[in-house]
Amino acid sequence: MNSLRYFILFSIILFSCDSIDTGKEVYYNARKPIRDILFSETEKALIQSEQLINLAFDTETHADAYFMRGYCHYLLKNYSKALTDYSVSMELFRKIGSKKREADLLKNIGWIYNHMGKHAQAIQLYEDAFDLFLALEDREQVGQIMYNIGVAYYDGSDYMEATEHIVRSIEIAKEVKDTTYLSWNYNYLGQAYQKIDEHMEAIEQFEKAKKNLLSRDHSLSDLADVIFNTGLSKDELFLHIEALSDYESAKILYLRDENRERVAWTDAKIALSLAKRDRLTQATPIIASLIKQSGELSFSKSLFKYINELSLICEQEKDFEMQSKLYKMLLPMTEQHISLQNELEYQFRNFKKSDVDDLLIAMANKDKETIEVAEWSLWFGFVVIVLLSLGSLQYLWSRYKMSRARKISEGLF
Repeated sequence: MNSLRYFILFSIILFSCDSIDTGKEVYYNARKPIRDILFSETEKALIQSEQLINLAFDTETHADAYFMRGYCHYLLKNYSKALTDYSVSMELFRKIGSKKREADLLKNIGWIYNHMGKHAQAIQLYEDAFDLFLALEDREQVGQIMYNIGVAYYDGSDYMEATEHIVRSIEIAKEVKDTTYLSWNYNYLGQAYQKIDEHMEAIEQFEKAKKNLLSRDHSLSDLADVIFNTGLSKDELFLHIEALSDYESAKILYLRDENRERVAWTDAKIALSLAKRDRLTQATPIIASLIKQSGELSFSKSLFKYINELSLICEQEKDFEMQSKLYKMLLPMTEQHISLQNELEYQFRNFKKSDVDDLLIAMANKDKETIEVAEWSLWFGFVVIVLLSLGSLQYLWSRYKMSRARKISEGLF
């Protein structure tokens, strides 16, 4: 009887193990194609991650499924939904004591807060993740978190702290041979030097990043970013022809990588570079192309900045029609990203879309009034001069008559 009991118990355990193995196989077979299309077809990956949640069969797979869906939302910039899914995933991973996955989540949540402009919260999350990775003795992740902290300080405009953390990240990246993060570190370090006007040092860091990228498989956009940033520093050093060449080279790489957003802001920078050198005529076709595709462009802080500066140049050149079109591109961005109103010298930040045309008409009328006032002033001056001349002639004539009368009375005539 006991033998039969043990046999049944053993069979149940064996069946349970088979079921778990089968469940895991089904789950991870469904998970792999989602990872393969995360960046190329994120909308599709999101739909499949919904199905993945239904395939999850235990705490670990449920935690992982919510993490996957949260990551899809993050890539699609649905930050509130991403935070919701990450929160569920965090609770489940903590429940099973997975410190590695908890640290990963803290890092990912930090990314979201940094993108939302909440840099202090992002840094705190990164530091919590740093402590966990340090305890896990994961040097590669420790170095990567140090990079993330540096980026958060950079985005928060604390460039000295950014430089300090990125230099430390570079040391670890060299130690563990993390070539991907090494090139990213050099690029961000160069940008930090740009912010404190150390452009020769910045170019040196960009050259290191470029050398690193060319020594291995690399993203065309990553290489283009480095070349573009090199151009920015050359522009500041008045090496305008070399800078323009760098912008054009970067644009070619962005086009090859089908990175439309970066192509747009590279075009905007090329146009701005030309306009600043009194070549607005050459910049005009590029500006017209940007305006034409404005409805298709996703938000970019750099694109906003360059178009804003272009609009100011158009104002200086009295090209109000072009300025009006540029402001219509800028206004939706300003409404969605209020913080930009303080960061950029955007003089029309308090105006709504409906006010722009009236404002520009008023500016044009004001300019017209200025011309009319100037013309009236000229006529007034002319009339005053004529009247003064006539007065002088009349005075001289009266003096002449008085002199002649005196001479007649004295018998001189």
